Amino acid sequence: MSPIHHSSFIIHHSEAGSRLQDVLAARFPAVSVGALLRLMANGRVLLNGVQGTRNMLVAAGDSVELDLPDKGLPEVEPQRMAFDVLYEDAACLVINKPAGLAVVPERESDDYTLMAGLLHYLQHDSPFATGELVRPMIVHRLDKDTTGALVIAKTLAAMRMLTEQFAGRTVQKEYLAIVRGDPPDEAELAFPLTAKGGRGGRTLVNDHRGRPSVTLIRTEERFLGYALVRAFPKTGRTHQVRVHLMAAGFPLVVDPMYSGRPPRTAIYLSELKPGYQPKPGRTERPLITRQALHAHRLEFDLPPDETAVPKRIRVEASLPNDMETVLKMLRKYRRV
Repeated sequence: MSPIHHSSFIIHHSEAGSRLQDVLAARFPAVSVGALLRLMANGRVLLNGVQGTRNMLVAAGDSVELDLPDKGLPEVEPQRMAFDVLYEDAACLVINKPAGLAVVPERESDDYTLMAGLLHYLQHDSPFATGELVRPMIVHRLDKDTTGALVIAKTLAAMRMLTEQFAGRTVQKEYLAIVRGDPPDEAELAFPLTAKGGRGGRTLVNDHRGRPSVTLIRTEERFLGYALVRAFPKTGRTHQVRVHLMAAGFPLVVDPMYSGRPPRTAIYLSELKPGYQPKPGRTERPLITRQALHAHRLEFDLPPDETAVPKRIRVEASLPNDMETVLKMLRKYRRV
């Protein structure tokens, strides 16, 4: 069992009126919201000596105590990282997340690269930076190897408003996926999903105990044996788009977890170009080695500015090079 770290702090006046969950998420950005909720449910968070719950409102001078595994309290040092910024204001930031970066580190991992990069950017490189530390608050998640639009809140008020939009399903999400098979022009995928839990973190279709889950899809481009699909998840289950596509019979062209057995961990030009052989003495390099899924567009309401007038925004993240390469080869060698 991991050693326990006891932490305590006093609510600052800038945090007054916020939910306890939002304050904890801001103070401990490397700890997932799910982990914080479990701590509260297990009585490991106290507000003024009383067991804390997510929606408790805090006041200046309140006392908070909590117990966390030492692994959950890493010393994340700011580190410069180049970000493709899609939108930014004083309250929130939207970036085009590259592949290979975990939004929150996975089990038994100490990879806080994205968090370290966000800390440095917000403190030093952002046009809104003042040199003071700004805690990035993760509003939603993308899988480590899924690319695309990711929203980060800079203030507790923005965190509260943005998370409420994601929870209330008022955020419009669009993904681009390269899949195997011949999907219909349009379809509604409504497979109930349940998280298996444990190491590996798989999500399964479960008709009896699964939670209602809906993804709309539209085929954008067809190839021989493959397709480019636009997916619109209407619920927000873990790995939802990946599992729904697999269950419908057209899994992602590469997905180490949900592409069937044996799992597809890469795709090569030799699979697409008839008669292709690598040059003698050379090993063929894969076109892509991660799930071919990209969070292409997000539409949501911005936190109100000083005029208190809400504004709807739509951001679009360009496709990464590996997915563009696969599409280029499909268009060249797999035209219908």
